[in-house]
Amino acid sequence: MEVFKVSAQEEPQEERWAVKNEAEANWCFYKIEQAQAKIAQAQKTVAEAKEFAAKVKAQESEAIDRFKGYLLEWADQQEDDDWSFVGPAGKISFDKERQTMTKGDEAMLINQFANTDYVKKLVKLDWGELKKTLTIANGKAITADGEVVEGVKINTKAAGWKIKNKPEGARGWHEV
Repeated sequence: MEVFKVSAQEEPQEERWAVKNEAEANWCFYKIEQAQAKIAQAQKTVAEAKEFAAKVKAQESEAIDRFKGYLLEWADQQEDDDWSFVGPAGKISFDKERQTMTKGDEAMLINQFANTDYVKKLVKLDWGELKKTLTIANGKAITADGEVVEGVKINTKAAGWKIKNKPEGARGWHEV
């Protein structure tokens, strides 16, 4: 069996095309013009598609808002305070107003609870454990002893209806 070694110099190389005359130069300009025209047409098509998508989105958003309005009117007519509706294509439930706590001024909290288990040796507040012991009264955080906690902010989430649907093929409910 013979083994042939081919060096880089012996490998055949294809010649690179080059302009040789004015006709070929004009041909190059023509090809550039064609490519630019294709790019411009593609950009125009994309712009038209975006414009169309924006129109469809505006129209369909208007329809969604209209149907949500119908559902909210119907929900508001229900007399039971705990009323909710669950159907195959959507559900309506009422979120009651509720207040939650978030850590406000940590230094203030550390000073207030310095000699308790809620402040760790690293002088870091154990917010998760402290939060479990606090309650909300009159828009303020209160300890079990009735002491007002100054470094806690109270956030109020407004009450309101939630409308959700379950799009075909989707997993779970999605807010409309």
